[in-house]
Amino acid sequence: WSVGQILQTLKELKIANNTLVVFTSDNGAAVGSSLPLRARKGSVYDGGIREPTVMWWPGKIPAGKVCREVAASIDLLPTVETGKGIHNVHEIAASGTRVKRLSFGAGDYTGDMGLVWTPEERELAEARAAVVLASRVAGIEPPLDSVFIDLQDDEHLASSARTAHEMGFQGKLCIHPKQIDVVNRTFMPSEDQVAKAERYIAAFREAEAKGSASIQVDGYFVDYPIVQRAERTLALMK
Repeated sequence: WSVGQILQTLKELKIANNTLVVFTSDNGAAVGSSLPLRARKGSVYDGGIREPTVMWWPGKIPAGKVCREVAASIDLLPTVETGKGIHNVHEIAASGTRVKRLSFGAGDYTGDMGLVWTPEERELAEARAAVVLASRVAGIEPPLDSVFIDLQDDEHLASSARTAHEMGFQGKLCIHPKQIDVVNRTFMPSEDQVAKAERYIAAFREAEAKGSASIQVDGYFVDYPIVQRAERTLALMK
């Protein structure tokens, strides 16, 4: 098919300009896409592609028998980083099936709000809490916390990661490889935490088999929410 034939066929099918077309060979392998065509004057791609869907176009299937699919395999990661974004964060979190998690951007957020981004980051507490709550209400994964921009300050980087972890974030964005170890040490459970989780689960399952749903382990009260948290701890090690 020539470019002209493809464009003409897409126009005849009234394909919207927010559609990404992927051309495949007979065995289904992708061999090209319509993205380079979007700037062609007079084509259905004028104005660019926004929120693309996918149309699979097997090479030898005649026009009119095109199979159209939503590009559900492409995850979107919205970064909430303005006052308006925080105000609308519940709507953003629930905006679609391709949004699996949110992230928070402290730099732009503090700039937008006229806040001073301090090393202690107390000014971020309300916004962070809003992002975590919206994620939970929408039923998506816990969010990712903002980057930390001082590459020489590992102490406050660790503190920032620890605060985010304690507030319900599942991880933290990094802007330099040297930050990865510090962040990983914060979000990954320690050997002591893993051992404690294993004790909690084992003791609770034994008590549960005997008809009890609340016990004490090492002086701590353990019931279903504590066991579920212990199970999440062990899941991080897999």
